[in-house]
Amino acid sequence: MSEQNQDKEEQAVTQQEEQGEESEEQHKDGPAHKSSITPKVWADQHLPEFERGDEVGVTSFVQGATRKVVATVMERRANRRGYWEYRLGSPVDQSKWFAESELVWA
Repeated sequence: MSEQNQDKEEQAVTQQEEQGEESEEQHKDGPAHKSSITPKVWADQHLPEFERGDEVGVTSFVQGATRKVVATVMERRANRRGYWEYRLGSPVDQSKWFAESELVWA
């Protein structure tokens, strides 16, 4: 009976070691935000959803009223918080930067 208990303990230890290796592999890719477990490690910021030349829908002030329009992505930049902002072509105001959350696929 003691041999069975010893075998079970060895199996449990090997399972824990395997799980530890898997979690280390997952941390190599990293989350899209700062980890609370390792406070000094920052992961890459998330990939942008829209590329230059994509057509997107946006609600904007156009021709004296707020309208839903389709515009083309002209430029993209990352703001200080790590989110993407986009400058769109006409018919919207080309000097304004739109947050990624304001845009939808056209």
